[in-house]
Amino acid sequence: MTAVKPPLDSRSEKLKIHTNEIVRRMFVATADGNYIVARLAFFHQLPFDFYWLSLHALEKYYKAILLMNGRPVLQYKHHLAPLHQAVLDLDPRLPIGELIDPQIGHLRWIDETMDAWLARLDRFGAADNRYATYGYYLCEDDLFKVDQHVWNVRRCCRLFLEKLARNDGTEIVIDNVRELVKNKKLWKGICKWPLEELASLPSGNRERAAFLSLNVPFRSGRKPSLRSRQSMSHSSPFTDWLRLLRASANDPSLQNSAPDVVAWAVDHIRFSRKDERQLRSATEDYTCARAENVLPARRAAGA
Repeated sequence: MTAVKPPLDSRSEKLKIHTNEIVRRMFVATADGNYIVARLAFFHQLPFDFYWLSLHALEKYYKAILLMNGRPVLQYKHHLAPLHQAVLDLDPRLPIGELIDPQIGHLRWIDETMDAWLARLDRFGAADNRYATYGYYLCEDDLFKVDQHVWNVRRCCRLFLEKLARNDGTEIVIDNVRELVKNKKLWKGICKWPLEELASLPSGNRERAAFLSLNVPFRSGRKPSLRSRQSMSHSSPFTDWLRLLRASANDPSLQNSAPDVVAWAVDHIRFSRKDERQLRSATEDYTCARAENVLPARRAAGA
């Protein structure tokens, strides 16, 4: 703590108390709920919900950090990479770095950079992937990566520099980032939000036990060990149809419903602009290639 002389802007500091309370209720509390349910989704083998909820939990935590420290979030959507960088730009000391292998027994950890992890979570947790547009591939280490990522970001959901007024008119400035770096186990806020409430339940409570299951950062004591490995994958429902579309475009003898199926999807389902352009482009490429390959084949047959 450091004592400094400039007078405290009491109106500004009082306003910050109220606005940060709004941020905690709108972003931190709802993100906690998303994270809790994301873990349940993983254990119930519901990967689309796991990725969707994990993405939104982290998005809200990042936005909470920015808002609590004087940065608007109007320009940000749901992509994590810009939010991650914006938070790191607030203070280079923030303990939000690369994900590290937790050294769990029987865990098959796949190393990937933070940029690669953010891009994959963005894609698998995207709004359009709620409908399995892109599919996914999930390994058990994704749960540990989400836990570690949430731990790193959620504990930073606080005002970085707190100013408290003394009776003599000076200020006490509390450097909360320094406290986070110094105390690596510090994560709880001053208020009891959903995660704090869950962690404070009796040890025999089922909800608490479910939350702490395999949760390395948030649990205390010895590390857990995996009893079995879990991996799943799900391809896009358009993968086979696009493959058939390309195959029939290049071989005039092949006849299938691929062009009609893809055209129906574009006409009846709302996609992102990028995905719609790709599907329309695939059908247009098919039409052009079919014309180029079928007409010469017919001429050769007629000759």
